[in-house]
Amino acid sequence: MRYAHLRALHLPIGRGATESTCALMQARVKQPGMSWETEGLRGTLCLRELVLADRWELAWPAFSANYLGRVEAA
Repeated sequence: MRYAHLRALHLPIGRGATESTCALMQARVKQPGMSWETEGLRGTLCLRELVLADRWELAWPAFSANYLGRVEAA
């Protein structure tokens, strides 16, 4: 990692930020009555991170290519 560069930009470089984020996400997905399959939770978190990182527009073409299909009227 480029610690000096990241520190100069005032970005967190310690593990505290990572652990804090993990604790926050854990609290959000472990609400009473919730249950998640590993694959579904992983996919949900991945999509959330794409949005938060402002990378949705870049990732959408590759992501949607796996799910697009032809639909015809009956």
